[in-house]
Amino acid sequence: MTADLTQTILHRAYELDRSGLDAIARQLGATDFLALTAGLEFGGWDSGGGCMMIMAELPLEHRLQLTDGEVDVPTDAEHWCVGIVDPDGDELITVFSGQPVS
Repeated sequence: MTADLTQTILHRAYELDRSGLDAIARQLGATDFLALTAGLEFGGWDSGGGCMMIMAELPLEHRLQLTDGEVDVPTDAEHWCVGIVDPDGDELITVFSGQPVS
């Protein structure tokens, strides 16, 4: 997965749920979601059962995760899921491609 595709997906997620993503970003000490995700380094992660995703570490031991919405890493900007999880692995927010704008 390229850095350009990652950034495209993050920006599309932001367009779909700006208020929700900004609220989580502020809880983690950033001014907004774009500031929170600027310069993140993503790596592959095997989530078990043959499922893969890419993820980046966020402040306070939270993680930003990207999948294709199914069982793999995104391969295009049309099918994706962006999620932020807390240290216990609980999802704080999930944004899917194709969901209505919030």
